[in-house]
Amino acid sequence: MIIATHGIIASQIASFTGLLDLYPNAAAAYSVRKLRSAYTGSAIRVRRSSDNTEQDIGFVNNVLDTSALASFCSSTNGFVTTWYDQSGNSRNATQTTAANQPQIVSSGSVVLDGGKPSIFWNGGQRLSLVSDSMTNNIGYFSFFGVSKLNENTSTTPRWLGLFSTGSSPTSSRILFGKNTTNNYGGGGRRLDSDSFSGAFSSTTYTLNRALNSILFNYIDSKLDAYLNSSSLASSTTFHSGGSTSATNSQTQQIGANGSGQENWLGNIQELIFYTSNQSSNRTGIESNINNFYSIY
Repeated sequence: MIIATHGIIASQIASFTGLLDLYPNAAAAYSVRKLRSAYTGSAIRVRRSSDNTEQDIGFVNNVLDTSALASFCSSTNGFVTTWYDQSGNSRNATQTTAANQPQIVSSGSVVLDGGKPSIFWNGGQRLSLVSDSMTNNIGYFSFFGVSKLNENTSTTPRWLGLFSTGSSPTSSRILFGKNTTNNYGGGGRRLDSDSFSGAFSSTTYTLNRALNSILFNYIDSKLDAYLNSSSLASSTTFHSGGSTSATNSQTQQIGANGSGQENWLGNIQELIFYTSNQSSNRTGIESNINNFYSIY
């Protein structure tokens, strides 16, 4: 009986299948849930404000261990110093400057959105990736994010995705959010392109949690943006080409660009980046995400 029980437990553990098991080869992947069965690392590293001690926080039942997180932070605030990359490519997103670290615990309570743990960005935080550009000389880029914007009345653009710290024409960006007129859309610039272009809808950005998806096709100069798995905006003049000799020499960031502008203001729970065409997998990826977060 004991052996059989152990066998059932082992079978249950082995049965976990993450999003990246079903749709592998992500360039980078960050989440408050476990995304890959073979991933053995932590979800995040957190600094508590009371004494600036840091600790890695892992998973329980394949979701961020909120009990360990709350216990570590006690009645204080907790800030993310590292969001670990679960793709296997070691593109961990880090921040050593306290003022630039997004928040995960407020006065001892884990920040939640839709009942799931969430990381809050107050309009100036940013996490830096390793010094290489995922958007350098690529043919395709696919991006999926779970987020909630906390303001939609300002004319300040609010962008979710990847910023690069370099300046034009060597600054690459892959973004989804709202423009100066508060309309949904997405846009980007490959490292070797000298213009930022995109596609925007007339839909006003709302304050609801959302699943944002963008498919960039640099080869055919096409961009498709989706909101909660529904087509939002598209462009067939997205990318005008550029040199293929651009160098891979800039740091990329999540949350804000190098100048702290175009800052994200709100919550982020998951960001997944592919340097490949995921158009045939888009609905499957979106369904997997929505099944966990119950967004729409």
